[in-house]
Amino acid sequence: MAHSSNQLLTLARADPAANITAKKQTVQLETIVGEVVARFFDRALRDNIDLGIDVVPVALKADPSLLDDC
Repeated sequence: MAHSSNQLLTLARADPAANITAKKQTVQLETIVGEVVARFFDRALRDNIDLGIDVVPVALKADPSLLDDC
């Protein structure tokens, strides 16, 4: 149920009509990817999963809260 609630909150934040003050800013996508991988690294290591990434610098205009909902 918590997962469904989080998905609904994310959907509400993504709706432009519900989120008039959306804060779009320049976001370095490789930074967000690195943070997500770091969050799951110990779990992957424990389960013998290779969680390596290859990233290139990418900047985009977005609301950072909508890019990482893990």
